[in-house]
Amino acid sequence: MYLKFNNALTDGKYQSILNFEDFLKEEYPPFGNIDFNNVDETRTFFLNKLGIPELISVRTSEDWIDQMADVEAIITGEVSKSVTSDINGNKIANNRTSFLGGNLQYYLSKYKAAGQDTATSPLLFTRDSSLVVKTVFNTDAESRLGIKKSVKDMKAAELFYSSIIYNFYGSYLQSDFNSKKFGRGKSELYRTLLTQPTTFSDKISFVMYAINANKAIEAEGKSYDGKTVWELNTEQTLDLYQDTIGAAYVNLFNNVLDDLRAALDMPGATFEEINARLNTTTQEELLSRAQAKGIELQLDTHYRKFGKVCKFNELLYHYANELYVDRKALERRFRIEKINFINDLLTSGVSFYTNYSDDSDDVIKGRKGQHTSNPVSKIINQLYKEGEEREHFKNRWVKNNKLVLARVNGEPIVNGAEISAGPNDVVELNPILEKYFYTDSLLVNNLRFELTGSEVAHPDKAKVNYSEYVY
Repeated sequence: MYLKFNNALTDGKYQSILNFEDFLKEEYPPFGNIDFNNVDETRTFFLNKLGIPELISVRTSEDWIDQMADVEAIITGEVSKSVTSDINGNKIANNRTSFLGGNLQYYLSKYKAAGQDTATSPLLFTRDSSLVVKTVFNTDAESRLGIKKSVKDMKAAELFYSSIIYNFYGSYLQSDFNSKKFGRGKSELYRTLLTQPTTFSDKISFVMYAINANKAIEAEGKSYDGKTVWELNTEQTLDLYQDTIGAAYVNLFNNVLDDLRAALDMPGATFEEINARLNTTTQEELLSRAQAKGIELQLDTHYRKFGKVCKFNELLYHYANELYVDRKALERRFRIEKINFINDLLTSGVSFYTNYSDDSDDVIKGRKGQHTSNPVSKIINQLYKEGEEREHFKNRWVKNNKLVLARVNGEPIVNGAEISAGPNDVVELNPILEKYFYTDSLLVNNLRFELTGSEVAHPDKAKVNYSEYVY
């Protein structure tokens, strides 16, 4: 059975191990009537029919998920029980990351096959799923002194430092650091960017996604055509933001509007006409009309409750018709988020030192024979290879052996209280931090949309009036 499944994978018939249920139903008729979405039915079938004794005792929902993964592994011949342990002894099955990666690839393939009108079709990784290279666990980190600390026990400052310096820049630049060691030329280096779009509630499973930073984006006529995600400048990143996440919200808005038109018998109705009808329609009446026509409407996606009646999802309207289609509004939104990012760094107390106490006076000159174990200096030396360029960066963005986080009206911000900046104030983010800020945001928000959906489907507890929201 394993060989048959493996051959099917090789032939490209099944896109991932997570498409296992389709393989079972097609190749083995006894599986055909099983509803794999029904946990109890699936569990009973696997445990009783397959007779795997070590899986009969199921204590919690998490046990069930892990044991289902074990069942799948046993059936397909992947019987390895290898685990990753963090410094606290928490054991995480290695197959969990493999299945997460396979699951994402499987659904990205389904999204792409669904056509250009689906909400997910414009997203970055639906366009090209090969940009997602693998999933990896982030369990703990080690200081230069050999002191280990679990990620879940890190303070905000340590998380910022680890995410920016080690995960983002370190994963990309370590190929440069190791190229001589492994005897590879620079043209042969395989580069990735590590990003973490979601955090799991168990506070143990910190799963990061490695993104291919070598592969060019194909988009004829676009400013980012032929660029890798690493090579994008700020303007190109915002262009891609609008063409991926922005376009996804436009598609979702149009699909929701079409569903409501059909449910309310209002073909060709405008958004304003649909919203006016919702304002006079109770939830019971709306759902009854939709059910009669075989249309499934989702609370907080298609509509929201507004007292005894309904209203359109205001956040979806705002994203699809205002924020992401108006470039100036998007730039203002990012300016606000940039200031928030700077304040988060300041509040956390993080410092990006460019020298260690036992380094020479200045390790950012790159002279022959001068080395440092300081990762920030390594990053500067790799990004700014020319002497003049590096000296300019040092003079403007390094102060007292620390990175200047930002400049407000030319004044350097290294640490201290939160900043406040009006619309006429000039806010500059350190180029190293700005690269992380824009690129990681693009990757994380595309991945999050494809992995867990969008916040537009979350209940609007704050009752924000987005039509009056000014950036």
